[in-house]
Amino acid sequence: MKTYVVGDIHGSFKSLIQAIERSPFDKDRDRLITIGDYIDGGWHIEIIPVIQYLTGLPNWIGLLGNHDSWLLNAIHETAMTANKNWLLHGAKQTLTTLGIQYVVFQDLIYLRSYPPRIVSDFLDQLQLYFVDDDDNVFLHGGWKQPGQRLEESDTFKKEQLRDLYWDRELWYSAQSRDHFPHNKVFIGHTSSTDNPEKRGNIWNLDSAATHGGPVTIMDVDTEEFWQSDPTSVLYENFTLRSGERV
Repeated sequence: MKTYVVGDIHGSFKSLIQAIERSPFDKDRDRLITIGDYIDGGWHIEIIPVIQYLTGLPNWIGLLGNHDSWLLNAIHETAMTANKNWLLHGAKQTLTTLGIQYVVFQDLIYLRSYPPRIVSDFLDQLQLYFVDDDDNVFLHGGWKQPGQRLEESDTFKKEQLRDLYWDRELWYSAQSRDHFPHNKVFIGHTSSTDNPEKRGNIWNLDSAATHGGPVTIMDVDTEEFWQSDPTSVLYENFTLRSGERV
């Protein structure tokens, strides 16, 4: 079994499929790890097709992204609320696409209905991180004290687990660090059209699909990668999260 890892998708189903079809990934034999951020894009997003494809794979491991956490936390909150800052980052398109009714009052988004069951089940099964048998670490964001191993850091000691999908210091500190205390580290979260980018032994696979860039898939062992065409090209109705066309 070979292992492949995919960067941030942001509802770009066509980009996901094209990237995978360009790679040697064998869905029946190989493992696929997705780094997170399956939702929150422009008006072109196809969230449920993304979910259906990934959950249909026999060897898929899905990780939680910060965008996914907004919806996951909201549907588990007693009042079903999220900070209205989410509206600046794709909430309107995600909630509308999934048929979730909501209202905005003061600083909060109040959900007035639940997402389809397939969506809530998908979110509930996402993991915060994954470490394979070769000591490769996969997560969306990072961890505190990046000079330490993940499990030894304050992210775990002080139970600041949101670092795993919100932290960017791991990536920023990689500019001045040759090596992290794991074999390899694979993250997303900080987008760039120049990605995938490697700093030391850490790979950032967020290729800015939400901003019109491609989706990236990489062979974990060989570090060879394949990309889709730009999402802005694959979708005639592509828009940014703001709703603007590019």
